[in-house]
Order: sequence, then structure tokens, then C-alpha cells
Amino acid sequence: MHLRSILNRVLRHSSPGWRGRAWWLLPLLVASATVAAKTPWQPRMAKMSGALSGILLDVAAYRAPPEEAGWQRMLANARILTEFSHQARRDQDKPFADPSLAIMAAGVAEDAKELEWALKTRNLSYARGMVFAVANGCVGCHARNASGPQFPMATQVPGEEKLAPLERAALHAATRRFDQAMDGYLKIIADPEGPTRQALDWDRAISAALSVAIRVKKDPALAQQIATSVANHPGAPQFIRRDAAAWTQAIQAWHAEPASVASEALLHQRAQMLLTQAAASGGIHNKGSAAVQLLRAAAASHDQLDLAPNGPLAAEALWMLGVAYGQLEGLELWTIDLHYFAACIRKQPHSPVAARCFENYESSTWREYAGTGTLALPPDVSARLAQLRALAL
Repeated sequence: MHLRSILNRVLRHSSPGWRGRAWWLLPLLVASATVAAKTPWQPRMAKMSGALSGILLDVAAYRAPPEEAGWQRMLANARILTEFSHQARRDQDKPFADPSLAIMAAGVAEDAKELEWALKTRNLSYARGMVFAVANGCVGCHARNASGPQFPMATQVPGEEKLAPLERAALHAATRRFDQAMDGYLKIIADPEGPTRQALDWDRAISAALSVAIRVKKDPALAQQIATSVANHPGAPQFIRRDAAAWTQAIQAWHAEPASVASEALLHQRAQMLLTQAAASGGIHNKGSAAVQLLRAAAASHDQLDLAPNGPLAAEALWMLGVAYGQLEGLELWTIDLHYFAACIRKQPHSPVAARCFENYESSTWREYAGTGTLALPPDVSARLAQLRALAL
């Protein structure tokens, strides 16, 4: 992981205060981690959800280093997250064909490993940042489109009422309680003092709410509710009001689109159209004028890959996801666009789309290192570029 990514995660996701879980869970959690490789997909996701809830409630509860039992309880949960996310990346029993599950699981596994290291070294501040990175990595995967279950509002994790509003909403989204998460996001957005007293959380809530409304719910009315709330907020900065006006125009166009039966070709055509519209709008940030089109384009490409993972347009879909996520970077937690460009090259090597994906991969890599002030690419990065170049061109 690059230094810039680490610093961004700690700054974005460090937060105060949550309650811990009972010490007697430790033996059960340790035992669960040892059987990860034998656990099918759905039970594994349930175990990861329990481990994530437990460690989220624990790690933010401690303002000072905990007792030894607290460290061990958190470490046991982190090991479950590490082991099970590695399994999720490799497993063949994934419920959806979209290769994003493996890509995003790899990112979660990387973050979980760093979380485990932070707990082993008793670095509570860094662990706090990384546990929120893991949670939001889960949100990124679960909220990529409407695939998968959505759990009811009544589901409750003991102690979650102690969480800060955005933390609680992130936990709900990470555990697929999207109705509950949306309720939390909307309350944060409507807070009269949000843009001044909690500007960063207010900003994040807007991004998360749009993502759930557009990609998970596929609900233009709900997306319009968010845009209206932002546009009418008395404390909203002027540039965000302008963005909200652009969202409204894009949502109205969405409303007017005729219903159609999903197919690989139609989903591909829709994503292409939306990316073209996004480029024409000039929006380049996740809350910029093109947010609606970019989120819809990503959802359409995910739907396409769920439907036809090995279809003739699959490599193009991977390229479009790389383009969309590159422009939605603030919405995600790692440099996910590079993973899609690499997957595109491997899906259809030595082809025009592979050459296009390599060009995007190479330029994104150079920009990332130039932004950190690095004078030369690390040897492993240069070697990866050479491998992908040979495969693409």
C-alpha cells in the first residue's frame, strides 16, 4: 500500500467512541477463524459481519489502551476478517459472476491485514483508522449494484446506539442494512449545523447516500430527495448547491428513460452513454456535477458482468469500471481503478481494449507516484507495468 493511501485512510476514517463486546466471545471467534476455508459463502459473510460489528464497537470504544483481554478480542476478530476476506477473493462459490467480488475482497483483505498488524503492535490510533477502512471496503462491495440481500430495519447490533451517526450508518451499510443506513445518511444531511460543525461527515454522508440510492436502490425519487435536501440546505456551500442542481437534471433524465429488459448489449450501451454524458458535464469528482451519471454507469457495468462475465463485451465493461472508479476515487478506499484496468487486460489480452486499459493503468500509476513526490517508480511497480505491457500490446 502506498503512503498516500495509508494517510488518507487514517485521516478519513479515524473516529471516537464505541462500546466493547463481551470477553467470552474470544474462544468462539478464534475457533471460527480456524474453519474459514471450510465455510461456504453465506455463512462466511455472516461470520465476517459479526466480526466486523464486534471490532467496530470495540476499537472505537477505547480512548486509552485497553486491557489485555480487549486487545486479544479485537485481534481475534481482525484475524477472522483477514482469513475470510482472503477466502472470499479465491472462492469459486461466489453468488455473483462479477469479478468485482474478488477485486474488492482483495482490498478488504489487505486492509484487514494492516488492521491485524496495528493490533499486534498495540497501535490503537492506526487500528481505529484501518477498521473504518475495512468497513467502508465492505460497503464499496455491497453497494456496487442491487445484487444481494437487503436486511430489514429491525436488525440491531447491541451497543450500536453508542456510535456517532456516520459510524452507525457505515456499520448498517457494511452489514447490508441499507434502509437503516439511508435513514442515518438523510438525518446527517438534514442537520442544520452539518456543513459547519461536522463538514467532513456531512460531505461523506452525501456521497454514501447517493451511492446507495443510485446503485443499490436504483431509485431516482430517493436520489432526488438527496439532491433537494442538499440544494435547500441553508448552510450548504455554493459549489455543492450547483452540483445538486446538476444531479437534479441527471435524475430527471433518468426518470424519462424507458424501461427495458436487461441484456449484455443494452447494459453496455447504457454505461457507455452515461460515461459520455459524465465527460460532457465536466464533472470529475464523486460529488461533482457528473456524480449521478458515474454512479449509474458503474452500476450498469456491474450488472452487465453479473449477467455475462465472459461475454464479448466483458473486457469493455472492465475498462468502463476503471474509468468510472477513477473519477469516483473519493467514494472508494483504495486505488480500485487500477484493478479493473489490469482485469481488463487479462480478460482480453493483445486486443485494442487491452491496449486502452494499459494506457489508463500506466497513466494512473504515474500520476499517483508523481503526487507523492516520488522520484522513481519502485521496482515492483515497474515490474508489474512491464508484465501488463507485454500482455496488453
